[in-house]
Amino acid sequence: MISKRIPLDEMPNTRDLGGMVTKDGRTIKSGKLIRSGHLNKASDNDKATLGSLIDTVIDLRTMSEKMRQPDAEIGGVTYLYMPILDERESVAGVARDYDSIEKVFDDMQKDPMAGINHMLSIYRAFVTNEVSIDGYKNFVKTLLNHEGKAVLWHCSAGKDRCGIATVIIQEILGVSREDIYADYIKTNEYNKEDAARIINRFIERNGVQSEDLKNGIAAFWSADCSFLDETYRRAEEVYGSFDGFLERALGVTPEIRRQLKDKYLE
Repeated sequence: MISKRIPLDEMPNTRDLGGMVTKDGRTIKSGKLIRSGHLNKASDNDKATLGSLIDTVIDLRTMSEKMRQPDAEIGGVTYLYMPILDERESVAGVARDYDSIEKVFDDMQKDPMAGINHMLSIYRAFVTNEVSIDGYKNFVKTLLNHEGKAVLWHCSAGKDRCGIATVIIQEILGVSREDIYADYIKTNEYNKEDAARIINRFIERNGVQSEDLKNGIAAFWSADCSFLDETYRRAEEVYGSFDGFLERALGVTPEIRRQLKDKYLE
């Protein structure tokens, strides 16, 4: 069981975690935890639908991304800003814009694997970078203290920063690793058209001919299990386990875990 897609006009990767089953047989409540891409292109119908579902939005993007594509305003919704990456660091591959590939394209021309290696380094940093840890710690704290309708969190495409935020709450609530991976990789299906448009424009503009380079660019823009593997691997190296990361880095004590389970499971 994975998250359920919410049918919207312009936001293909918006999903409700409700219905996901935990290892102890409990179920995540519907209408409480929603993952998404940015809200910049939300149609009037999308805003009406979201307005009926959510009362809080957590934006995980950098300030420059936030300013370039501000979220649509939805009445009655509180907007919280919790950046996961520092402005000074490269967000190529995680920022959903055409120009971000350019930042690593030179390296990819020399080595088609350079883009994938870049993404692996970002996924390692998610569990050790100070900005990332502060952002995810505030994310968990917000979910812990929230009362009301659903919380929606997003980055640019709902793939990487949002993906790891989703993994964090799924791990806390006790979702199986198998279902966590299945939910993570589903982004590729829902973002398929958007990703293809950006990738094809980039390939045409730069006259890319090499099939290896084309494949490297496509992989760079995908959710890949090897990326998530790297986050888990790094957490185990530094903290002993992903649970160790949750407790030592994010402050998720057994009592906080119990409170979150009581709040979001049934």
